[in-house]
Amino acid sequence: MSLFAQVNQELLKIPPVTRTIILSTLGVTLPSLLRLLSPYVLLFLPDRVMQGEVWRVPTSFLYGGSGITFLFDLLTLYRNSVALEEGIYSGRSYDYAYHLLLSSLAILIINLPLRSYLHSHTLLLSLVTLSSRLNPEQPINLMGFLSLPLKYLPYAMLGMDAVLSGPLEAGRGLTGVIVGLGWSLLLERRQAPGAPEWVKRFVGSGLRVGVTAGGSGVVNPGRAGGAGAGGPQRREREEVRATVTGHNWGQGRRLGAE
Repeated sequence: MSLFAQVNQELLKIPPVTRTIILSTLGVTLPSLLRLLSPYVLLFLPDRVMQGEVWRVPTSFLYGGSGITFLFDLLTLYRNSVALEEGIYSGRSYDYAYHLLLSSLAILIINLPLRSYLHSHTLLLSLVTLSSRLNPEQPINLMGFLSLPLKYLPYAMLGMDAVLSGPLEAGRGLTGVIVGLGWSLLLERRQAPGAPEWVKRFVGSGLRVGVTAGGSGVVNPGRAGGAGAGGPQRREREEVRATVTGHNWGQGRRLGAE
């Protein structure tokens, strides 16, 4: 098997919405890191958007900045997004994509008075907040030196934003926490809007029909080598959901650990 085929095979193991977000983030951020593109053209500037530079809207959610912060945020995004898409949104990737779209729109509108140029970290905080509501008592290890329940992680991240970037940046991040709380409340009360048909057709369910050891069945594309919708695959999804973490780079439990 060629290297390209191996890479493609590994990418297909990632749930579709998460795969799209991660690849898009890398596709937008890496050219800037390699000095092939000025980060200025990626920022959300309302006056420029009104002049036709509409790409600034999505790129403001995909540009991850630079340095170690970008790596930490990318890892946190991957872990939380996979856990959500294979957990509460299992088999409903279209709903996950639609709710991400609505959350991004809410973040964009709320941040207009705050003159926020980037929204990627704010969207990340909304995902972390949703994860913390699903598994509030899950212990996590923050950057290898602080252990705390997952329910406190969004606020710990806000504190880090305040220390490293100032209160204004923390205020922008707080809008992501607010959106995440609203998102979780809608899910808990079963009032979250379902994806329209065009989103369902475009995104798909995140599951596909395949042949399993027991015959034909629905197979998660990220776990195509496993069993069908139940059994070990279901237990694996539950383990992923139970170990949703954000900044877990120390000796704490890692997402997907045995």
